[in-house]
Amino acid sequence: MKHNELITVKYNIKGMDCPSCANKIEIFCNKISGVNQAKINFTASLFTLNFYNNSDTRDKVEKGIKNLGFELTEIPEAIKYNGEKTHLRIKEKLKREFVISNNKKSNYFNKIKEKKLSTEKVDNHKLEHNHTKEQSHDHSHNHSHDSTNWLPITFLSIAFALSWIVEYFSKSFGLVSFAIVTLIALLPILKKSWTMMKVGYVFSVETLMSISAIGAIFIGASEEAAAVIILFMLGETIEGYTSRRAKKGIQSLASLLPDTSLLVTKEGTTKQIKSSEIKIGDHIEIKPGERLAIDGEIFKGTANIDESLLTGESLPVYKKQGDKVVAGSINTDGNIIVKATLPGNNNAVTRMLKMVEEAQSSKSRVMRSIESFSRIYTPIILLIGLLTAIIPPLFFQMQWVDWIYRGLTILLIGCPCALVISTPSAIASAITAATKMGILIKNASALESLGKIKKIAFDKTGTITHGKLKVTNVISFESNEEKLLKFAGMVESKSTHPLAIAILNEVFERKITLNEVQNAKNLSGKGASALIENKIAIICSPIYANELNALNLEQNSLIKSYQEQGKTIAVVLIEQKALGFIALSDTLKPEAKSSIEKLKQLGINSIILTGDNKISANAITKNINTEVIAELLPENKLSYIQNISKEQKVAMVGDGINDAPALAAAEIGIAMGGGTDVAVDTSQIVISKNNLNSIVDAIVLSRKTMINIKQNIFLAIGLKAIFLILTIFGDTQLWMAILADTGATVLVTLNALRLLKFKSVPIE
Repeated sequence: MKHNELITVKYNIKGMDCPSCANKIEIFCNKISGVNQAKINFTASLFTLNFYNNSDTRDKVEKGIKNLGFELTEIPEAIKYNGEKTHLRIKEKLKREFVISNNKKSNYFNKIKEKKLSTEKVDNHKLEHNHTKEQSHDHSHNHSHDSTNWLPITFLSIAFALSWIVEYFSKSFGLVSFAIVTLIALLPILKKSWTMMKVGYVFSVETLMSISAIGAIFIGASEEAAAVIILFMLGETIEGYTSRRAKKGIQSLASLLPDTSLLVTKEGTTKQIKSSEIKIGDHIEIKPGERLAIDGEIFKGTANIDESLLTGESLPVYKKQGDKVVAGSINTDGNIIVKATLPGNNNAVTRMLKMVEEAQSSKSRVMRSIESFSRIYTPIILLIGLLTAIIPPLFFQMQWVDWIYRGLTILLIGCPCALVISTPSAIASAITAATKMGILIKNASALESLGKIKKIAFDKTGTITHGKLKVTNVISFESNEEKLLKFAGMVESKSTHPLAIAILNEVFERKITLNEVQNAKNLSGKGASALIENKIAIICSPIYANELNALNLEQNSLIKSYQEQGKTIAVVLIEQKALGFIALSDTLKPEAKSSIEKLKQLGINSIILTGDNKISANAITKNINTEVIAELLPENKLSYIQNISKEQKVAMVGDGINDAPALAAAEIGIAMGGGTDVAVDTSQIVISKNNLNSIVDAIVLSRKTMINIKQNIFLAIGLKAIFLILTIFGDTQLWMAILADTGATVLVTLNALRLLKFKSVPIE
């Protein structure tokens, strides 16, 4: 293995109570020599380490994180999402586990354990047994986490109360007792501070806390020093509780996927296999009430499928042979056999969770700016505290003890926790809320930029419209619509052409019975024909019908009037005599008009870009009050987006391969979930519900998120500014300072959690 080769390792990380913990670990790791990038997704408790192949880089990172009070478990390449947990099935892997304690604040009261477990091959029975055991462990850990958090606080509170009693009888012994309580509580904080200093991160929160507490002891304020440490721990525990509420939001996205599935063998028998072992092409039987474990298409049977987990659509969707189905959906009725189109360990749920994890671990421009500011903010606060402590006594003959006390108070007020988490907490909550509504936002920058969009360009087919032809008119020259549709349906009964499918759907909706036909064949570029009751029946374009001299002037005039409405015409002939024609059209989505009107109310202009001819495009979109540019090739759409982007921020919404260049060029690319993989991969936002209302929701959510972030920054800085002024005038005590810092952090987190309650915007 080359020395300069880049290696990526992923870990589950335990012990983080807030986003500032994640930020602290990132800063620590990124300062270690040999680390290319360290990134943490707090919501998913996922740590990704990208480092150069150096003999000791990885060990330094793992030991350093252990010393900071967190627990790491390496994740093998194969990950299986199952319900609210990420379960790991490990075979012939070396599992590194660093256990320090269930809680980072109680690590002083527990011995540090470090162990390596070699996991050997196990048979299926043992594997399932171990998996169940692991589930049980995780379950109990989660339920006990809150209670273990309170143990060190309870212990120190009792010690604090006893010290108060001692002080009542002896002032000097009381101060010593408070000092001992302070130092006991401070030891793990000092250890973290020292660990951070060793990699050059001098100005950490732990450093400020340590200086303030030790300084308070030296000036005889050990009682307040002990109170400060206890309040600090209490605040972080409350902060951790509120942050874990945000974690539950993303965990609830993945309802339990079945561990096993019923495989239909080539011999026609069935057997239970692990869902993760399903291969492409396998046939899986899904019974009523069961949840799908795979992505695939229905091979046999029909059913109403509940896709609400992924799309947010509450009503089940009717699915028949050939229709696509996705993992996480529920078969509400009917017995179906699904042909797997992807392996069992690569399905819609795992892809969605991976997308959300990556989005929550990404950083917006605002987030990066605040992190950069916080790196200079802490040293500035330290300098202000130092100057406050020494200038008045040196130059104005003030009391040293009073001004040192004020300087220490400023250090506590200056802790940047609330400021650091003001943005990531809001971003994580917003992305979770969006995902619940079927809006997948791939990165934080997209969420930030979306609310600033001034113009949205829509593709027409499949975006503004359903993307499928539908019969709109049946015109019979003999005043017999049923006969006309019956002949058309019989001719098209063997065809898979989109026009044929639309006609057959209309036939089935009208419950018209079709008879068998003979000699059915396709007339390339013209239509289709078949032998019905010993007569040649043809369904074709008006051009071919005129070549056969089957239409008179009046009939041609009537057909032209429908063509001018942008409709496709299929003429039905029997023995070259016209029975009538069928008009078909791609129809607008019902929410198209109201969504574009709502966008206009939000100050966003819309435009439709399409490759269709002008007559068809204008006819279909005539009821939408927006500009339409037709007859565009993919390169024309790209040029338009590039040109308009020079003047204003523009988003592109599309679903096809031909939309991909424009999606990539726009400030924000938005793909409709029913579109091609190329469009989905190119975009930054995916609308899995395939509903235009979701675009409005995403924009409103983006704007609310940015307002929330501004509120958080105002809360974080405003509270500190107030207490800073009070401190300079001598009206603040140490315990009030730490309460201000902790209070700001909790308020910021609670404010961010409000975004989890975001609901779809009502559109009339």
